[in-house]
This record gives sequence, structure tokens and C-alpha cells, in this order.
Amino acid sequence: MPNKRAYIITRCSWAGQQRNGMTVWSGDITGSFAELALQVDAGLNYTASGLPYWTTDIGGYNGGSTTDPAYQEVYTRWWEWGTFCPIFRSHGVRQNGTTNELWNYGPTVQANCTNFGNLRYRLIPYIYSLTGLISQNDYTPMRLLAFDFASDPNVLNIKDEFMYGPAFLINPVTVAGATSRSVYLPAGSSWIDFWTGAKLAGGQTIFAPAPISYIPIYARAGSIVPMAGSVAQSTDQISDSTQEIRIYPGANGSFSLYADDNTTLNYQAGAFATIPFTWNESTQVLTIGARQGSFSGMPSSYTFKIVWVRNNGTGAGINPSTPDATVTYTGGQLTVPRPAGAF
Repeated sequence: MPNKRAYIITRCSWAGQQRNGMTVWSGDITGSFAELALQVDAGLNYTASGLPYWTTDIGGYNGGSTTDPAYQEVYTRWWEWGTFCPIFRSHGVRQNGTTNELWNYGPTVQANCTNFGNLRYRLIPYIYSLTGLISQNDYTPMRLLAFDFASDPNVLNIKDEFMYGPAFLINPVTVAGATSRSVYLPAGSSWIDFWTGAKLAGGQTIFAPAPISYIPIYARAGSIVPMAGSVAQSTDQISDSTQEIRIYPGANGSFSLYADDNTTLNYQAGAFATIPFTWNESTQVLTIGARQGSFSGMPSSYTFKIVWVRNNGTGAGINPSTPDATVTYTGGQLTVPRPAGAF
């Protein structure tokens, strides 16, 4: 298959191996909160070395029993963090002999993890655009805070928070029984609670709620996040031509939506397309720029359902059911003023 993309998973790595389609997983680790905390730290150090694709066995390879409440908590917290690893995968041997499907962990674990699984699939347009940045701009999606907030000395020793792309501040929970955790919001930006839409100032430490159903996630003001327009069970079910565009107001921002044919190596010869989005905070206008590039099978038009996040446009679901604006995009520049009702 000379024109098919390769994908290799390995547990050793060296400088430059990413050019060969390599993903590293961290080996046959144990399933515990102590190990989860180590994996968060290890993943950030690994990606800081310039290798973008990191993953672990969610829940640990040698995990506990799927019916043990203590291990169910470990697995849930690991899954929530794993949603924001460059590669998201669950694998392992469970002590009670059951297989690793979510329904074997009971209805609560299944519901909580399914919510994050749905979020991962809804974020595929955002995530795929980050992979475009990897191949085109030497980017890494999983980012130490010092990468993006180098002027804030308070972030230099933080090893349990990270940015996932330019938009999301991710705060894993790695302590048993925790229902909140300390979160430092980097200075130089304001932040919007992903789950509630509440706005917070940067440069402060807060105690964020963290019930077992979610971990604290904050979006940087000015972020533009493309999301799949529906919940999917597979990337094959995701329509590139219908997307929800979430805008987190409070600062100017931009994002480049990347797309190619998803399968071949033709992108290496320039067969891909980008659509630039720009948010102007002072004029309250979103500009969708002219599309650059093309590829075989590229949609002739897109339906963008635009949401300015406040107390709606929050969480993993399709929210709101009625967007603030809906536009049909055929490749030429569009401007979309923020409607009066979207404040």
C-alpha cells in the first residue's frame, strides 16, 4: 500500500522517529493513581522533546478489577485525561478476567467515560487541524504551559496541567476521592470554564470543582474551536461539511481549519486545504477567510453552526440545539457579526 499512511505503535523512541508515523506508548504499566500521576508528567516531558504522538494504556495494562469501586475511579480519571492525549486508547488485562469494554465497569463508569468519548469524537475537526500543524509547522498538541506562557514564571514548574492545542487548559485528577483540585490559570489571558461558560481572570490559582463525572477544563479567551456537528461512534460517521464552531470571546483569536483526504500521502505533495477563522473582539465580528488549497473529495460547501460561548455552547453535547448563526461556506470570505442575542 505505497500511498497509504503508515501507523506504528512502539514503546521506544529516538529523535526524529515521528517522520515514520510512530506513536509511543509507555509500556505495561500498573493501574493506580500513583502511576497515573507519573504518566501525566512523563507524557509532558516526552512531547516536550519534540515527539508529538504519546499514549498510555488507559487504566494501566496490569489493572484492577472492573467491579472494584477503587479501580473504577482510577479507570475513569485515566480515561478523562486520556481524552486529551495525542492518541486516545484503552488497553489492558483486568484482574477479574473480564474484557476492557466500558459496560463491564458498571453504568456509572460507562456513562462518565462515554461522555468523554463523545467529546473526543466531537473534537475531531479541532484535533485533526492540530495534526495538520504537526506535519506543516512542527507543532505538538500536548503542551507544557511554558510553551505558550513563557512570560509567566508561575507556570515553569507546573507538571500536572497542560494545554491541548491553543484552546484548552487540561487539569487531570490524580488523587483518589478528589472532588476538586487546585488549578493555576496562566497570566496574560482570561479563561472560560468549558462546562459552565463562566469567565475567570488569568494569573490566579483557584479550587476547581472536579466531581467524578469530569475534570476541570478551561478555554483560553479568543479561542475558536471547530467541532463535529453530531455525536459519532467512528470517524467514518463524522461529516466534514457540517461543523459547530465555538467562539470563546474575550480576546482576539484565530484558528486554521485543516482538511485532507484522511487516508493517502497526497498531503505531502500539498493536497490539503485550510480555512482561516479570525475573531475580532473589538468589532465582535467573525471572519471566515478564503479557503487555501484543495484535495480530492473536498466538500464543495460547508455548513458552519456558530456559537458564541456563554451559558450555552458548553460541555460535550450538541449545545445549544439552535446556534447563534448558521452560514453556508463555499470557499470565499464571509463575515459573521455576533448577533445581539449571543451576548
